[in-house]
Amino acid sequence: MIREERAEHGLSRLVAQELRSGLLLFTASGRLTRTLGRRITDFLDATEVDRYLAFQDWWDVASYESSARYDLTQWVRANRERMVEGHILARSKLVKMGVTVANITVLGHLVLHEEKAPFARALAQARAQRSPGMRRSP
Repeated sequence: MIREERAEHGLSRLVAQELRSGLLLFTASGRLTRTLGRRITDFLDATEVDRYLAFQDWWDVASYESSARYDLTQWVRANRERMVEGHILARSKLVKMGVTVANITVLGHLVLHEEKAPFARALAQARAQRSPGMRRSP
């Protein structure tokens, strides 16, 4: 693992990991707040590759602040060329609805997983592949 950051906001938690160059995993629980959403985008901004795969394990996220969804969606729209694909695991109906709506505005860049097994397979496949990007120039 290249780096890991942890954050808490109230009862909500986030673990952000760069598993290898160009492969990111975010695991969240509770309510996805704007504060935690900004921690996600800050982590993404600090990634030193030009392209990457992002996996969001939001299985234990029950709800989100609309400002967090808006900020994350705007970030993806502005940085689409860097994100090869975003995989999101969710079981909350509210979260799944938010991801579906956001995916329309980011032109289908997101893959929603409603079961753990397909998400785990996609992550395992990504781990087995070579990096999707090169290190960015300083």
